[in-house]
Amino acid sequence: MFVNSDDYKNRLKTLVAEEDSLDIAVAFWGNGAVDHIYTNKAKQRIRVICNLRSGGTNPTEIQRLLDLARQFPKRLEIRHHDQLHAKVVLGKNQALIGSANLSSNGLSLQDDEAGNWVEAGILTNDPGHLRSMRVWFDELWCSKKARTISDEDMEAAQSNWDSRRNSRPRKDATSIFAVKNHTQEELKDRHLYLLIYRKYLDESAEGALEKVRDEFDKKKTSAPLLWGYQDWAHFPKHGAAFIDLYWGNRGKVKCYGAATIPEYPTTTFRNRDGVNEKLDIAIRTKTFYGELFGSNQRKQFEATITDYLEDLWEDSSSLVNNDIQLVIPLSDVVRILKSR
Repeated sequence: MFVNSDDYKNRLKTLVAEEDSLDIAVAFWGNGAVDHIYTNKAKQRIRVICNLRSGGTNPTEIQRLLDLARQFPKRLEIRHHDQLHAKVVLGKNQALIGSANLSSNGLSLQDDEAGNWVEAGILTNDPGHLRSMRVWFDELWCSKKARTISDEDMEAAQSNWDSRRNSRPRKDATSIFAVKNHTQEELKDRHLYLLIYRKYLDESAEGALEKVRDEFDKKKTSAPLLWGYQDWAHFPKHGAAFIDLYWGNRGKVKCYGAATIPEYPTTTFRNRDGVNEKLDIAIRTKTFYGELFGSNQRKQFEATITDYLEDLWEDSSSLVNNDIQLVIPLSDVVRILKSR
């Protein structure tokens, strides 16, 4: 039987409910995947093979499976296979084979991010097909490449998942400056931030920044434009990108552009009171989230964000330091703007 997108989850739910044993070889697992295959039936036995380390599987879901396997070792077993790309759910009397991963796809999309993908599959109860699939699964399960999951595997999976979540393709071509047109889920887990500050660098920090610029000038024939950020408690990590926004105490709002965080050690300097402070470095970029971020775009962003600055500053998710600096993920900016 052919199964289309609209009926895929229902057919899977029925199969899982009707079968007392399940062999599942599905490469990629996203949010809520475990809920689709684990029914807590007392006699149900499940074997799972996933592709854990490629970056397409959410390690949180696999940890849920591991926890259940430790609790019910006779009912649930799980292994991982680095080359697995299949999507097979096999019971004693029926099987579903198709394009759909469990609650996600191989591009690390999940939840409503994957909602527009067109999936299809085949549901079969043909005895010959089921025998062939059972032989295939048993051989895969017993192969040297299907391994139990170690702590090291989980750490690698988390690192790869975070990296692919940050670099996953955009859902549409909506301009980043039309912030309200984005969804929170689309921007979640991307290392994209808005930095807002209410005071410029003091003279001591400016002096420290000039020394860093001189070092870059000596090392590079074409030195980038460097910005400095004085004593930020929650500065983004290497590889992140952000929009720089000044909000003066008298209401002035100025977007200076976008920047990325280089792999550069934090500089320590003495401020005008003789106290050691840190200076984080960023490199200005001409683009942000794949779009040109020039003068017109900066002005557009200023116009979009100005009316929401108080809300952003007061939100509990914002990381405020000394009432003069704020770091907030762009996904939370969208959430706050849409809540008004």
